[in-house]
Amino acid sequence: MRTILVAAILLGATCPAAAIDSKGVYGVRGSGTSSCGTWVQEHRSSSLTSLLEDAWLLGYVTAYNYWTLKGSTDVVGETDAPGMVAAMTQYCENHPLDSISAAAVDLIIQLRLKLRSK
Repeated sequence: MRTILVAAILLGATCPAAAIDSKGVYGVRGSGTSSCGTWVQEHRSSSLTSLLEDAWLLGYVTAYNYWTLKGSTDVVGETDAPGMVAAMTQYCENHPLDSISAAAVDLIIQLRLKLRSK
């Protein structure tokens, strides 16, 4: 039963947002609604929640690739998952009041700049 619960939570945590308005506001679900302060706290303690946050991030990046980069390369380039998590943690340490989704947007911007510089 616990395995089913964890699987359901992971599935829900990785669902991408589907709508954005003219001001750039969109619905965020799952871990993306939490603060960067939460990200830092959970990752320092290597909690189960940190794994859910990581899964949310990977789902967010995957959704970005699907909806934005059709016919193009993966935005992460040669960056691996631990590298993305480290970048998120660094951002969140400096911006604890921002949301995890805001940190993910910043990560994607940084990854796109890195890809363009090659």
